[in-house]
Parts: sequence; structure tokens; C-alpha cells
Amino acid sequence: MTMKTGIFGSTLKGSGENAISSGRMNFLKLSHVQMRKHLRSSLMLLAAVLIGNPMFAQSAPPAGEEGTAPQILVVPDQVIVKYKAGANKALKTAAVHNRQGTAVKRKLSKRLGLDLLSLPKGADMAKVLASLNSDPDVEYAEPDYIVSCTAMPDDPYFTDGKLWSMHNTGHYIAVEDADIDAPEAWDIRTSAKDVVVAVVDTGIFYTHNDLKDNIWVNSGEIPGNGIDDDGNGYIDDVHGINAIVPQETAQAGNPLDDHKHGTHVAGTIGASGNNSTGVAGVVWEVKLMAVKFLDRTGTGTTSDAIQAVDYARQMGADIINCSWGGGGYSQSLQDAFRACNENGILVVCAAGNTKNDNDQSPYYPANYQLGNLVTVGATDNQDLPASFSSYGRKTVDLFAPGVMIYSSLNNQNSYTAMSGTSMATPHVSGALAMLRAQFPQESPYAAVNRIISGVDHLDKLSSKCYSGGRLNLYNALAASSPRPRNDNFANAIFLGNVGGALVRGNNGGATVEPGEPVHSNGSGKTVWYKWKAPASAPAFINTLDSGFNTIVSIYKGTSLAKLTLVASNDDDPQGFSTSWIDFNASANTNYYIAVDGANGAEGGITFEVAQPPSNSNFANAREITTAEFHDITHNFSAGYEQGEPNHAGSPASNSIWYRWTVPATGMYRIDTHGSPIDTLLGIYRGDSVGSLTEVCSADDMILGVIRTGQVLISAQKDEVYHIAVDGWESATGTIKFNIIGGDEFAPVGIGSTDAMVTVDGPSAYTIGKNKGTLTAKTAFDNACALMRVAEGEGELVMCVNSVQQTGAGGEIGLMIRQSLDDSSKHSTISLFNNGTVWNARFINRLASEGITSIVTDDEIFAAPTLMWLKLRFQAGDLTAYFSTDGNNWTQIRKRVFDFTGPFYVGVVAVGNNNKNAITASIDNLEYISYTDGQ
Repeated sequence: MTMKTGIFGSTLKGSGENAISSGRMNFLKLSHVQMRKHLRSSLMLLAAVLIGNPMFAQSAPPAGEEGTAPQILVVPDQVIVKYKAGANKALKTAAVHNRQGTAVKRKLSKRLGLDLLSLPKGADMAKVLASLNSDPDVEYAEPDYIVSCTAMPDDPYFTDGKLWSMHNTGHYIAVEDADIDAPEAWDIRTSAKDVVVAVVDTGIFYTHNDLKDNIWVNSGEIPGNGIDDDGNGYIDDVHGINAIVPQETAQAGNPLDDHKHGTHVAGTIGASGNNSTGVAGVVWEVKLMAVKFLDRTGTGTTSDAIQAVDYARQMGADIINCSWGGGGYSQSLQDAFRACNENGILVVCAAGNTKNDNDQSPYYPANYQLGNLVTVGATDNQDLPASFSSYGRKTVDLFAPGVMIYSSLNNQNSYTAMSGTSMATPHVSGALAMLRAQFPQESPYAAVNRIISGVDHLDKLSSKCYSGGRLNLYNALAASSPRPRNDNFANAIFLGNVGGALVRGNNGGATVEPGEPVHSNGSGKTVWYKWKAPASAPAFINTLDSGFNTIVSIYKGTSLAKLTLVASNDDDPQGFSTSWIDFNASANTNYYIAVDGANGAEGGITFEVAQPPSNSNFANAREITTAEFHDITHNFSAGYEQGEPNHAGSPASNSIWYRWTVPATGMYRIDTHGSPIDTLLGIYRGDSVGSLTEVCSADDMILGVIRTGQVLISAQKDEVYHIAVDGWESATGTIKFNIIGGDEFAPVGIGSTDAMVTVDGPSAYTIGKNKGTLTAKTAFDNACALMRVAEGEGELVMCVNSVQQTGAGGEIGLMIRQSLDDSSKHSTISLFNNGTVWNARFINRLASEGITSIVTDDEIFAAPTLMWLKLRFQAGDLTAYFSTDGNNWTQIRKRVFDFTGPFYVGVVAVGNNNKNAITASIDNLEYISYTDGQ
């Protein structure tokens, strides 16, 4: 059997049974940061994440709308990069830019080693990112995502019960006591004057009458002297910074809110109380640090967010409030939050307003699996989940009031009501500040446990969040102990009978119980987990992304008194203070895992357990002989083999294999749709892993948006294909793999019996991959096409590499039509040859208009040597675009999208009236369904 490279590590302490005494396997040498990348997506579905991070919050959708995946947007001409550690950084950086043609636009974080790069004019971002990520001096490169704040204004003028979230008397169809019991809590404490809460948002209107007394002041800065007195890189940053403008300018030291969102959030956290003015915050005295990175429209970028979070960490924030989000997974932003975890800084994130289950649909930044993150959904004044709120039994911690929340505005003495998980989040940030002040001897993580254990448990929230309840400030303050829920052996959190799980939590306030064994060098700050191994195979456990010195011990047994040590580890042998254990697991055996802190240490825990899938080797590929096949599996600790090829252009890391014998000649779709991680898909011929020939492959269906892949392949009966599924950048987690037979994008003739279409082999059917030449020969106004059925919302994209036409009248483009009947209404964006030049044009034809067309001719080209076309049908609109690079799109026309039920989409070619052929070389034909991810 070919040895499979694993990602196991650490020589085990002690001689517990089933321990693997050898260190890491030889082939795969991963740096600590690469191992962190391995953790980044290992959480969804089968790989259950317990307690977690959901979404930030976008604008709350109208009640009654179904949850939809957020649109992920990126800044088109810049990327974020982290260079590898080692040799002279200046030389390394210069070498990268010389090879890639990039330039440093801004230094983002000295501690994290992050730069914001500008791309060459007209550069293809996908290609630049791929090139940077394969550069020997680059650790990772990623898009600069666009994020936004997340609240919807509501009626600002209701005069009674404005602060229902603090004290609900039952007015206005509300439910009495559906609140956080603030008056009861204020009898215990009202002040947290030494606690710093950073509001990373649109800034704060720091002269507001209800906020000015609680604004943080940078004691190292002399106001208004135009000098960076404290040497932190910012001039006159007296109350915080504006990360949007260049750091060296004076304006960078002014975080004044020009939107309103940040000021509203700040008022809920800490508007002055008992001052006969306006509203009262959760805590009446606190230090509010204003960190602006969202602009006057409420939007910002990942790069500015990194700078903002890094400033808050550097300047001593205790808590960071993040009522915003957007974009996809960002390694660099996660690194910024990880640095906060290492400093004991709590980060409170909004769960999002998309009504989605965050267990199934990760939403960032709140889905980063770090032990210092707290995620918050929203309730209304009847103690029901807000109609817009996202949720997640395993990925949202708790709910808090978030509907019609009255708070401060960006004016001296103005207030309004707003709704969103953005408004729920500051309730929790304020509560955590109060707890930090009330229990200064406890760790920040103990405050989190008080919040979680003190919720008001509600039936409607029992399956919506980890705690099953809504914030109760009084209960959190009055609790006698901050012990975590899984402090005792009997309350171990069950991870399931699964191949992998990623958990975030903490051991703040944990204790040692009578009869508990001594865990290596542990001190009794123990939390417990339980895992049932699905197979007899090697497994591993690690705490790599935890923010403190951990000790991990694995036991078998049915009670605390009958535990038998399997293995334990203090420090990972690579020199880190976190832990790593390899051991041989037995199928259907329960393993109890204790995570402790060395020398009494407490902190945020990121804990992973995994077991390689049975088909992680090429030689052990799972056999498939059917025309339709569906598998739900995982690639935790799958590793890769010597000689294994790159998959979809990316190095192999954690691949699983299938061997498919085609049962019948025909068209087939192979995809990873529904997988929550970013997948790579490779289809090969060959007899051994080192001698494979790629047939086709796929990465993202839309770069950074739909991160699963699919290919369409024309396969012959009894042909054998080897199929690899991997995770991009070592991603691990649940994988859904599908083979579906059918005539997707099948050749059809429209309106003529003599219409003919030919394609030069199966490559033309490969989505997002190789070129294919489509040749059409038809009577004029009759079309040959490759069409497929579609439904709902989506888009169709194609690149035309070249077109050849004898005579005038030829046309190649994208089409959407209600049916294949000649009289069916349809719309087309196409390249049209009028005899002398080519036009990009949009045609809209309704059935009632017969052959009458609405035609728009825009943009004349001498020769379309490379042209991208796109039809998008979404939110009631059909929009046509063209592009010369596939990144920057020009809109030609928009019309009402009124197709009902199933319809047809595809590429269409029309010959001229002499039945001369039009031949087009096409590439990257993609249909993306927003409705079902296909």
C-alpha cells in the first residue's frame, strides 16, 4: 500500500495504550501557519462545530422573505498578502513584486506581516491570486473583501417603551419581561469605567451629549498638535482612528461617525446613565474606543478591518464589538482576531440578518473558529427570534434584543430606533464589560461563561443557538460561579460519531472535580469533550489555534473513577505551547478528552479531532459503477501522496479518491455542490497516482463566491475515471460529492429541422475549464445551441476566444428562453457580425411580439479576439453584460425578468441566411444557480 502523507504530529507523553510514538510522517512538512490553514474550514455538517461563530449582519430583509446567501464582493484591483518568514523580508518582498508585477499599496499589520497590494492595470485577479499563492516567498494571498454594517432603521418616534430591551413592561403588543433585566442588574453595578470597548464600525459621534463622558482617551497623545506623540503611527489619535484614509494623514486620527451605525451601537453599549439625557446604555460608565473603517455608506474592506482590529488590540481594548460583515473567508482577518485571542481580547460578532442557519452556511467574520469570539442573534419584544435573524445551534452563542432598539445618532442630541443583529451585539458587549468590572480577578473567558449560563432559556431559541436563550444581564452578574458548561466529566460535550469535528470554547472558571485524574502538567482548569470514533484507524487531536498553553489528555472509560489514559500531550513538538496527539482509535469507542491549562492558564480554545477517511489513498479509492451517485464524507487528516498531481491548479493537501466505471455512454455532471468548504475537483485517467493524465478539473464556480466545483463530461461506456476531491489551501471538513447523468448543455436546434451543431469533443462541455469550438450551420434566424434547464435565480457566463464567419449575419452569444419552441419569448446577449464590424448587443423578444425584437447595439469591435458575455437573472431583473477581461463588466441593458417555472439557458450560435457556418471558440461556459448552488 502506498504510504499516505498525514498531518499527524507530536510524540506522546507517557505510554498510554494505542499511542503512536513516532512523530509526524515524512512526506508532508507543514509549518504552524499551514496547519492553521488546515483548520480554517473544518467545521460544518458532519464535522460538527459546537459553539460558535455565525455571521455578521447585513441589512435586515423584509419579514417573510426566505434566507439567501449573501453576495460576496471584492475590491477588484487589490489583494492582501502575507510573506513567508525567514530571510530578509525586504529582499523577499521585492522579489515577489518583481515576479508578480504587484506593488505595496499599504502596510496592514507589522505584527501579522500583512501588506495590501495593488494589481497591474487590467490584471486577472484569479490568475494573480493563483500565482501569488504558488510563489515560494508568499505564505498566502487572498481577495480584499467588501463588508458592511447591518442595521435597518425603524420608527424613530415611538414615545413609550423606547428602551424595552432593558426593561420591557409589555407595551405595544410586547411581552412583559422580554428583556435583559437591566434594572435588576443595575442594583448590583452600573459602571465599568476602566474597561475599554472598541467599537469597530463607522466611527462614533464622540461629542454626542450621551456619549462624550464615556469616550476613550489616548493618554499618550496630545490633542491637536499634529504630532504622533505616542509613536503608534497615527497623528492625534485621541479617541481612536479612521482606517479608511492614509495612515500618515492627520485625518487618520479622527474617527468621527459620518453614517450613524457606530454611534447607535456605542449608545447601546455605554450611553451615560442616570444623567437625565436621552437613553442609558447597558453599562453607564465605560471607555468607548472609536475605530472607524466603514465609510459614510456603511461599507468597508477587509484590509481596513484588519488595520482597525489591529489598532484596537495594540491600544489595549478589552472587548471588540463587530456589528458588521461581508465577503468570504479571510485568512488575514482571522489572523488579526487570533492575535486578539492571544491577548485575551473578546470579540463580539453579529450573527447576520439573512435568516440562514449558520451551521450550514458559514458567515464571516463571525464564523472564524476562535475561542475569543462570541456570536449574537436577535430577538424582538415578544421574546421571539427576530424575523431577519440568522441562527445556528452550534455556531451562534446566544440571542439578545435587536428589534426597534432605541439609541444615539450622529448628532449632538439625536436618537432613533434601528433593527438588526447589529443592535443585539452591543447588548452583549456591554454586558461583558460589566462582568469584567464586577469580577476583575476572573479571566475574560469566565465572563463569557457567565453570559452563556445566565441566559433566559426560551423554547423558541432552544434549537437556534448554543445556549438556547436570550441575554439576561442580572443572571450573569448574580451567578455564583463562572464555570463552563462542560466543566465536569458528566457534562462532556458530545462531538458525535463523526470523522472530524472542530470546536471552539474556553476553560475560563473551570475547576477540578473530586476524583478527576491529574492531566500531565495540568492544574485542574479542565473542560471535557466526548468523541465516538467512526472507524478503527489513526486519529489526531490538536489545539493549534487556542490562545494559551494547553494540555490535552485522552481517556477511555464509563465514569470518572474508571478512566484509562490513552495518550496526553503538553507542548506540540514543533515548539508551540498548544497540544497535538496522534493515536489509534477503535471503531465505535467513546473517547473522553480533557483540555486543561498549564500552570492554571485560562483562555479561548480551538479544539480539533479527526480521523482519515477510508478512501484517502489512490489505491483505496471508493468504487462507483452507477450513473447517479451521492456521497457525504469528509477529508479530515486525509493528507496526500508522493507524486500526487495538483488538483485544479492547486497543490494536493487533503484529498479523497473515487474510481468511477462509466455504466453508459452519455453526458454526466460531477460536482461538490453543498460542501461547506472550498473544494478542488480533478478528473483523471491512469493506473497509478504518479502517472495520471488530467481530463478536466474545477475550482470555484465563481471566484470567492460559489466555492464548490462542477464539470460536465461526455463519457463512454466502461471508461474508467479516477476522481480526486481536495480542499483549497489545506481546507478540511464535510464533503458532498455527486455524479449525475443527464443531457445538461445538450445540443439542440431551435426553429429549424435542418439546424446543425457540432462541438469538438467533450472539452466544450467542461464548466470553467478547457476551450471547445462550437460550429453552427442554420437557416437565418434559426439557432443551434447548447441548452440546459434552469429555474429560479442565477447567471450564465461565457468567454468567446474567437469567431469565424463566412458572410454577414452570424451571431454567437448567451440565451435565456421560456421554452425551446421557436415562438418562445427569449433574451440574448451576443456578438453580432453585420458584415463590417462586430457589435455586442442585447435582444429581448416576447412571444406576443412575434419576430419583432427590441435591439440595443452597443460597443463596436474590430474583431472580438477575447470577449466575455454574461446574463444575470436576479431580484426580478434580467441584466446583460460584456467584458474584455472577465473581471470588469459593462452593463448593456436591463429588463424585467418574468420567466416562470423551469426555463432554458445556454450558448446559442446563429448562421447567416445562406446557411453558412459560424464557428466560435468558447471557454468557461458556466451556469450558476443562486437558488440551489448548481
